Amino acid sequence: MKSMLLMYAIQMVMGFLTPELLLKLVTLINEKVSLFVLKSDNTIDDAIWAVIKEGPGAQTKLMIDTILDFGETFVLGTVSKLDDAIAIPFFNAVRAAFNIPDND
Repeated sequence: MKSMLLMYAIQMVMGFLTPELLLKLVTLINEKVSLFVLKSDNTIDDAIWAVIKEGPGAQTKLMIDTILDFGETFVLGTVSKLDDAIAIPFFNAVRAAFNIPDND
């Protein structure tokens, strides 16, 4: 019963979402998250490009380590082992590429 109600709700929402509305929603979320995280008018995209261009500084490495730690904890806490096999090597590759130690 619950799954039927959930499927019905998803179908209703998908019926209302057009590509234009979805793009507006994603843009709005990006702006709000950027403003919250960066505390400035810069976007997260700008911050990511700055890290790629200049290489991460100590503060950025700490932030990336925190994000990766959260991702690792979440992935390892799930029942599925498929996400473990995909996500953990990806997280390790990001750490290796940017020389970010795992400061658990």
